[in-house]
Amino acid sequence: MRKVFYLSLSMLCCLALLLPSITNAHPGRTDSNGGHTCYTNCEKWGLEYGEYHYHNDGDSSKSNSDSNSNSDSNSGSNSNPDSGSKSNSSSNNSSNSTSESTDNKSTTEKPKAKPKPKIDKKQVQADEHYQNAVDYFENEKFKKALKELDKIYDLDRDDNKTDKLMQNSLTSIYKLAKAHLDKEEYEKAKELLEFIIDFPHSNTQIIEKSEKLLENVILLEQISLLLSKAETAKDDKEYEEALSFINEARDLKEIDDISSMFDIIMDDILDEAKSAYSKNEFEKSTNLYTLLKKHVKSSELEEDYQATIQQIENLQIIQDTYELETIDFNQDSLFNHLLDGNEDTQNYSDVVNNIKSYIVQNEQEKVQFIFDIDINELATGGQ
Repeated sequence: MRKVFYLSLSMLCCLALLLPSITNAHPGRTDSNGGHTCYTNCEKWGLEYGEYHYHNDGDSSKSNSDSNSNSDSNSGSNSNPDSGSKSNSSSNNSSNSTSESTDNKSTTEKPKAKPKPKIDKKQVQADEHYQNAVDYFENEKFKKALKELDKIYDLDRDDNKTDKLMQNSLTSIYKLAKAHLDKEEYEKAKELLEFIIDFPHSNTQIIEKSEKLLENVILLEQISLLLSKAETAKDDKEYEEALSFINEARDLKEIDDISSMFDIIMDDILDEAKSAYSKNEFEKSTNLYTLLKKHVKSSELEEDYQATIQQIENLQIIQDTYELETIDFNQDSLFNHLLDGNEDTQNYSDVVNNIKSYIVQNEQEKVQFIFDIDINELATGGQ
C-alpha cells in the first residue's frame, strides 16, 4: 500500500513540473531554441504582437526527460510480480530515497529564469507604415502612399502585399497623369510622370509606359503653344504669321486641333478678302486671295482664287484708266463685258472708244452709266 502511495506521489510531482509548459503552449513551429515570434491571436495566449517567447521554458528536452522518467518508474513497479516483505522493504527504501532526493533538489536548485520576450520592432513599424499607405491609397493620395511603402523597403520588411500596393499606387498615378493630359493640363501630367520614372521601386514596365506618355505630353504641349500663337496672330489679322505657326505645328504632328485652327484662319482670310474687294481695296484683296491660293489644299479652289485674282487685276486697270472711285457689279453691264474681254464687246470698239473719251472728258459722277447700261443696248447705239 505504501508503495502505491509513493508511486502516485512521484507521478503527481512530475505532472506538476509539466503543467506550466502545457498551459503556455499554442500552435506554431519553434526554432532550435524552443521558441518563436507570435503574429496570430497573440492576446489570446497572453502575448504581445511580435513578441518572441519559448515553449517549455526554452528546454525542448525537458518533456522528453520527464516522460522517460515516468516510463522507467512504471516499468520498475510492473517488472516484479512478487509481493514479499523483501520486495516491499526495497520499494519503501527506494520511495524514501526518491522523496528525499526530490526534497533536497527543490531546496538547493533555483528555478530557471524565463527569457525576456523578443519583439520584432522593425516588423511592427512596417505594419504601421503599410496601414498608413492603405489609408492614403483609399483617399487617392497616391504619392503619400508610396512614401509610406518606401519606408517598409528601408526596413527590409517588404512582402507580396507591399509590392502589390506599390504597383497599384504607381498605376493610379499613371492614370491620373493621362486624365490631366486629356484636360490639357500639361504641367501636372509631366510632374506625375516624372515622379513615376524617378521613383526607386518603379518596375521596368511602368517606367517605359510613363516615358512614352511623357514624350507625347511634351509634344502636345508644344503644339498647343503654337496653336495659341496662331490664334493670337489671326485675331491681329496677321494671317501670314498665323499660317506659319500652323505649318510649324504640322511638322510636329498632324492632329485634329491643327486642322480645325487652319480652317478657321482660312475662313477669316476669305471673309477679309471679300470685304476688301467690295470696298474696292483691290491691292489688299489681291494679297489675301494670293495667300489663300498659296495655302489652300484643293486644286479646284486654287483655280477659283487665281481667277478672282485676275479679275481684281483687271478691275484695277479699268479703275486706273477711267479714274473711277466706285464700281458697280451688274452682271450684264458694259463694264463687265469690257472687264471680261467679251467678244460681243469687241465688235463695238468704236463705241467703247467714244465712251472712254467721254469718261476722260467729263466728271466721274456722270459716267456711272458704264456700270448701269446693259450690253444689249449697244446694238441700237445706246443712249
